[in-house]
Amino acid sequence: MHVTIGGVEVDLSSSGIRTLGELIDAVQGAASERNEIAVGLVLNGQRISPEQEASQRERELMPDDVIDFQVQDASAVLTAALEQTRDGLPALEEKLGQVATALQCGSRQEAFSLFGECLTHWRQVIQLLQATQACLGYDPGEVEVEGRNINEDLLAALQETKQAMEQGDLVALSDLLEYELIAKLREERALLEQLIGMVP
Repeated sequence: MHVTIGGVEVDLSSSGIRTLGELIDAVQGAASERNEIAVGLVLNGQRISPEQEASQRERELMPDDVIDFQVQDASAVLTAALEQTRDGLPALEEKLGQVATALQCGSRQEAFSLFGECLTHWRQVIQLLQATQACLGYDPGEVEVEGRNINEDLLAALQETKQAMEQGDLVALSDLLEYELIAKLREERALLEQLIGMVP
């Protein structure tokens, strides 16, 4: 098989690698040692999506396979992702304000729909923080802003919000959205700024 990483040919003939999954793991490990991250895979001229990659991990490698891994600097990828997340927080803040307004106007269904969109966005933020932990080797939950653990505060506020929703307490829910969660979002932005500064 013919394997290139970032356009550079590598000899894996004596590596004992048999499957595509084993090859992917080996390449990711090698890239990590050079502070790089594999961002794309082309197999025999066809770009492989992450979904296809997962389903083809057990595929046996063939002698005539041509496999190219695209890599990028891990620090640059991580910084770009953190910056994109930070820049998206004002839109999330605005949407939380819309949820509070909808609740105050009695539009419960609209409010819950908007809040569901907010939770989806928040999950993406959490996933990024988990990726940050993996890349930088520390726990983002331990990072503090002004002496406070922002993520613990945020999780507590989200739990209060969930309880208010379950109890149908629209007044408490509106207050939490307007005065607690939006403030936590601003603190989350400060946390992301701090993380950006920690990327090597």
